[in-house]
Amino acid sequence: MSSPPRPILPPGVRRRLAPFAGPVLITAAVLTVMHGFWLHPKLTNQHVDLLAQWLPWYCHMGKSLVHGTIPTWQTFQFAGAPFASDPQKGWLYAPVIVLYGSFGCARALGLFMTLQPILAGLGLYWFFRHEGLGRAASTVGGLTLAMIMSNSHIAISLPFSGTIAWTGVALAAASGYLHGKGTLSTVGWLALIGFAVSQVAAAQLTDGLLVTAIVLTLYMLARLIRQVRDGRRSWAQATLTFVLPFVVAPLLAAAILLPPLSLLPRTPIGHGYQDMARIASELSGVRIRTALGSGVGPWWGTSFARGPAGYAGALGILLIPFALASRRWRWPAAAFAVAGFAGWLLNIDTLIRSRTVRNAALRTPLGELWLHSPIRLRYLVVIAVAALAGYGFQSWLDMGTARDRAAIAARLLPVAAVILVFVAAPIMSGSSASTYAFFGIGAVYSMVLLTRIARGDRWAVAALPFLLAVELVAAGLIQQLGPGRVSSSIEQEGGNGLGTSFTRYHAPFIDPATYLRPGPIGNTLIAARDDYGRYLSFNPPVSLLVRGFLTKQSSPFWPAYENGRSILFGIDEVQGYSPVQLDRYWRLVRRVSRRPIYYNAATFQSIDPQVLELLGVEWLILPQGTAPPDVALPTPVASEGGWRLYRLARPEPRASVVFSAQVLPSAGALEAVLRPEFDPAQHAVVEEAGPALPPTGGVGQGSAHYVELSSQHVRVTVTASARALLVVRNVIDRNWHASVDGRPVPVYTTDYLLQGVPVPAGRHEVDLTYRDPAIGQGLAISGGAWGALGIVAGWLWFRKRRSRPRENRRDPVTASADAEMNDSSSSGQVPPRQRP
Repeated sequence: MSSPPRPILPPGVRRRLAPFAGPVLITAAVLTVMHGFWLHPKLTNQHVDLLAQWLPWYCHMGKSLVHGTIPTWQTFQFAGAPFASDPQKGWLYAPVIVLYGSFGCARALGLFMTLQPILAGLGLYWFFRHEGLGRAASTVGGLTLAMIMSNSHIAISLPFSGTIAWTGVALAAASGYLHGKGTLSTVGWLALIGFAVSQVAAAQLTDGLLVTAIVLTLYMLARLIRQVRDGRRSWAQATLTFVLPFVVAPLLAAAILLPPLSLLPRTPIGHGYQDMARIASELSGVRIRTALGSGVGPWWGTSFARGPAGYAGALGILLIPFALASRRWRWPAAAFAVAGFAGWLLNIDTLIRSRTVRNAALRTPLGELWLHSPIRLRYLVVIAVAALAGYGFQSWLDMGTARDRAAIAARLLPVAAVILVFVAAPIMSGSSASTYAFFGIGAVYSMVLLTRIARGDRWAVAALPFLLAVELVAAGLIQQLGPGRVSSSIEQEGGNGLGTSFTRYHAPFIDPATYLRPGPIGNTLIAARDDYGRYLSFNPPVSLLVRGFLTKQSSPFWPAYENGRSILFGIDEVQGYSPVQLDRYWRLVRRVSRRPIYYNAATFQSIDPQVLELLGVEWLILPQGTAPPDVALPTPVASEGGWRLYRLARPEPRASVVFSAQVLPSAGALEAVLRPEFDPAQHAVVEEAGPALPPTGGVGQGSAHYVELSSQHVRVTVTASARALLVVRNVIDRNWHASVDGRPVPVYTTDYLLQGVPVPAGRHEVDLTYRDPAIGQGLAISGGAWGALGIVAGWLWFRKRRSRPRENRRDPVTASADAEMNDSSSSGQVPPRQRP
């Protein structure tokens, strides 16, 4: 008889490398598909928020924090606005701090987009290993989640890609928390849950946190109910175990949660979407519709079998029934199935358009959040599909070997039902058969290898995850070949739900050097920073669009320095794009508009001299062929592409001294400052009376020298011949504090949205500082919570060390045998086929 084939690697080496095989496969698959983002990084504008928000915001936040500055206020958009407390800016978001603090902006953005699917896949792999699944099944689950993200528009939607990634980590921590042995282990997993939840909040505070909360709640309930039924916990213990993370996590995440919760009521988003539409309609006289989304057809739930974009792989889809039928995995699998069903149901257009449902939902903040963008709850389906893939494959492995072909055929019967629901029925309803090419190939090799596994062939267990990776990588590379469609959100292809699950994206193509390098207009504005004059970009047809410059991101529009380029180059503009704007500024933009403006845009639709003076505009950027207004000098200062930079003839300085102040209520103040006869250089309108204010009709002479020591600290040297009001043309916020010659003084709401500081006659030094107490309070609460958790963990570790009895030395042979038995029991391998 011939001797058996010699293994390529010794058993000990194989045992050491086995734990890394799955994570390496997941990571390699994502890196291959997304090579254009990290290997030779380029930028893309296929998601409008990439260049307009996440590139400049995250870059500014990361660079500031690394240099030891908390950017509580930014001067570069909206004539000034809070920054760190805005939940979208990346405050204490670990990837932002690490990547943008270590790399250039473009490189960091590419690494960020690549990191998120990897983190999601590894998190779910780790979760499954805690659950007791073998390495092969854990790899299938993690690979499915990572590649659905990498192979679709999800990869370039950073808030929701981050939501899924950190939800995977939170699930791994929650599983460790529920299955952990010992109090010390419980404390450690509890800390990781809190950290992961805080990162979800930093990625996407509203819908993202809701998705994570739903997934964690359903999973923990399922697991704890099962543990009570098995006698491992009492109902009281289970209740305490369930509640504890939801109490501890907000305390650990307070540094991220508290600042936006303090800021949002001072912004239009704090009114809610319905009230925003009503207020905008009243201010502009134009009917503004509530910003509500739409849904899709019911067949969208089967779209993960269609490709190449958003394709989940045939293996996991075919095995969904086995995940739900398995007695061992039924409870957690059912929890994910319920989450996925909820995500599917809440996106069905029939439900969303139901007048009864809509009216009822709009009465609650949560319902209004859902109707604003139902698409954001589709990520529940993404997580559910990946989880069921992992549980389904492990359930198949748990069945062991089959006695004959008839038994194998009977075992595969549920697969026919899956093919009927996911393939045959959608095709008969109008779905394109060509989109099932990958599913057809994947189904063939999956069925063959599942059959081999049922017959006891162990090599097929390892082969299936590898072939699944090849299948999903091929889909990911192919979906990038076509021209991508620029979209402001992740929209499903076709409202009937018969397209792919998420849209495709093309490989990045914008050279970072050209986008991140200022041209002649940018260099002129940079050189004039010490003037502290703002600029306004205006293009008649573009400025009248509902989102202004947001969708104009091709290179011909770069010289307008819109869409966040002001932040990249540190120059000040009066427009911007963000759902979090200070309320008075937002109202001013709507008051002077002539056409509808989307709730998160801030675009001036005309060159209003009153607005230019009010906000201290010194520069106008106009397209070639557009005549400058009378207030500007006729000759351009600089030219760049098809755009010209003009300087105003008599711009209002950032700070001026006014000797006449009139007290008016808020609504009257807005109307007063917009009247053509109002001269902000001579008069001021304040909303609160005070003894230090100058009288109405007062006269005098004075000057103000304005200097920004930082974005959060302004110093103005003032000379005044009489009692006066220093008007600083930065948007007012309650966190601005003033002192005159070191003595605190009040900051008055001036000219409806600006800052006013009363000064007596003479020469004085005025300091204005922005201090956000919510940031300090959040850090204090989080610091205390983390400190308390650390003290508890340290005490438990010390007690364990002192009370642990000295262990006897174990026989090396016995220890090796035990390790091998443990490895084989958790590897997910089936026993070899028994021979007669």
